[in-house]
Amino acid sequence: PEGRVGRQAAAMASLLPWCGQLSPLLAEHIRTGDEDAARGLCRFFAELGEACAFFIVNGAAGQLPPSAGVPAEQAAATAAQVTQVLLRASAHPVPEVAEISFNFWYVCMIEICDRSDEPGRDAA
Repeated sequence: PEGRVGRQAAAMASLLPWCGQLSPLLAEHIRTGDEDAARGLCRFFAELGEACAFFIVNGAAGQLPPSAGVPAEQAAATAAQVTQVLLRASAHPVPEVAEISFNFWYVCMIEICDRSDEPGRDAA
C-alpha cells in the first residue's frame, strides 16, 4: 500500500480542485433534471473514489502512512469532500444514474474490511 497511497494522494491533490468546482455542478444538474450531465459527473466522481478508496478510507480514519505526505486533517477533509459528493450522486432520483456510485461504496467496504483484518488496526 505504500506506493499505492502515494499515487492516490498525488491524484487526490491534483483532482481535488476539480472536485470543488464540479460538485456544485452536479447539484445543479440534479436540480434541473439534466440526466446526461449528471451521469457524466457521477461517473467522474465514482471513478475517482474507486481509484482512491484506500486514501479515502484511511484518510477518514486518520491513519494514512507517513509516505502519503498528507497531514491527517487535510486527508480527512479530502475524504469527506469526495464522500459527500458521492452521497449526492447516490441520491440521484434516476436509479440508473444513482447506481453509478454503488461500486464506490462496495470498494470502500472492501477497504474497511481489509483494515479490520489487519492486526492492531481498527475498522474505519
